[in-house]
Amino acid sequence: MRKLFTTNQAADKLRVHRVTLQRWIASGKLKGVPKVGALGFRLWTVSDIARVRKQIEKQRSRGKGKE
Repeated sequence: MRKLFTTNQAADKLRVHRVTLQRWIASGKLKGVPKVGALGFRLWTVSDIARVRKQIEKQRSRGKGKE
């Protein structure tokens, strides 16, 4: 069974604040994972986190560093 992470846990692994990660997804800067459940929370896999990490690194290399 694959391990799933909350948005807060994913943000910790990405070394950004949870709100920053949510804001980047909402603005379209990053592609997040689909919301699940009636409450609309996100569950992240290890590969989701790795994909977003690459997106963040790509943004930073373009000179669009941390917000």
